[in-house]
Amino acid sequence: MDSLKKVMTLANVLRILYTVLYILCIVGAAICVLCGVMFVALEGTGLLEDPEFLSMIGDFEGLTGVEFPSLQMIMFGAAIVCVSMVVVYVFAARFYKHLQTVGDPFDRGVICKMQTLGIVYIVVPILGNTLSTLLFSGFTKFNLSVENNAQLTMGIVYLLLTIVFSYAADARDKSAVTETEELPTEAPATEDPPVDDL
Repeated sequence: MDSLKKVMTLANVLRILYTVLYILCIVGAAICVLCGVMFVALEGTGLLEDPEFLSMIGDFEGLTGVEFPSLQMIMFGAAIVCVSMVVVYVFAARFYKHLQTVGDPFDRGVICKMQTLGIVYIVVPILGNTLSTLLFSGFTKFNLSVENNAQLTMGIVYLLLTIVFSYAADARDKSAVTETEELPTEAPATEDPPVDDL
């Protein structure tokens, strides 16, 4: 039971961590969208070509003299990446919440949700990064490559854990069935035949 208590404590910590992460990603996406809108509003003012102004709003080293759409697409592309990570972290937070509710890491429902989380960890960041890259490169002469090796690794880890946990669940179910079959069965009570009085 001590091991199960440690697992539940870890699940609670991870649930809180993923909740914080997806909130931060929501904030990041909102900031990126606001910056993109700001660049739209500043079009034609000349400020976007001013090095001092660019140094005030962020590090744009290597993008000096870049045409206006590049700065705008950088922000919207980053917002897409943030939104994709919001989806991943929401799934992760819900998974650990479900694990806490069930209280059994080898429950079939928990294992199914873990498999779903692994797939989401792989597919969603790839889609988000691909869409962001296409959006950026479609409006500029620059190539934007976003690495998602960490998310891919996490997805593979969750899928591998799904296989291990499924095997453990099968072994536990088989053991429970075996123990049930080996339980001694009581013979039905027999009544003594009636004795005729002489």
